[in-house]
Amino acid sequence: SSLYEQGIKAPAVSYNLAYALLSDRQPEQAFQALEQIAGDDLSQVPQYPVLKGRVLYHLDRHQEAIDVVDAYLVDHDSDVNAMSLKAMVLLDSGQKLEAAKFAKQVLTLSAGDPEAHLVLGSIALDEQMAAPARLHFERAVQAAPKLGRAWSGLGFTALMEQNVQEAPGHFEKAVAYMKDHPGTWHGLAWTKILQGDLVTARKAVDAAMELDRNFADNHGSLAVISIFEGHPEEAESSIKRGLRLNPASPSCLFARSLMLSWTGDVEASKQLVS
Repeated sequence: SSLYEQGIKAPAVSYNLAYALLSDRQPEQAFQALEQIAGDDLSQVPQYPVLKGRVLYHLDRHQEAIDVVDAYLVDHDSDVNAMSLKAMVLLDSGQKLEAAKFAKQVLTLSAGDPEAHLVLGSIALDEQMAAPARLHFERAVQAAPKLGRAWSGLGFTALMEQNVQEAPGHFEKAVAYMKDHPGTWHGLAWTKILQGDLVTARKAVDAAMELDRNFADNHGSLAVISIFEGHPEEAESSIKRGLRLNPASPSCLFARSLMLSWTGDVEASKQLVS
């Protein structure tokens, strides 16, 4: 970055700076670095559209990312990096069928591509298909051992399989490589709740809360911890906060069912969790 700050703004310098900034989870600054590359210089950095698409994706500007990548794919229709990026953006845009299609195309060109396996694993997990989810997530971490989302996926897959002993290790790796994802901290919290380690569970929920206080499931997890610690009033407050944020929050509804069963309303509890 020192070359850049001194005013030496060659396209390759700006491109490499943007790549480094994105790797350091600074997409806004990465975008600014890419904007320094003028139109006439783009030919010197042929992967510019792919990096720009990835930066836009990390800025949650999904449609813009797809537009940039699509324009690039017109003349580079077998570029694995561009195709796997598009699969990721489609997945996070809720377009699962299209995401799966692109991910499968990627795997015909590069059988070990970690993002393609991450996409297919995430779709399988969402559809509660543990065996293919595990297969794809394991392939993803084999190819990219620091891919936090894939470790998180393995953690949630282990929970689905009721493998409480294996899940914490996966989540611990996930939060080590991806500290800014509240859902992963939430997953770690639940593994610790299931193991009876309420102290570590509360620390994980606290970390998730620091990232996003409006993530309803965090409040539900906190409520469950409070119930097990013998603090029903504190739990009730957490449940109410969580359900205001998301009336369908699974962890809040589970916490409410625990509260109902503990206060003797067993039938109402069964209805909530059935």
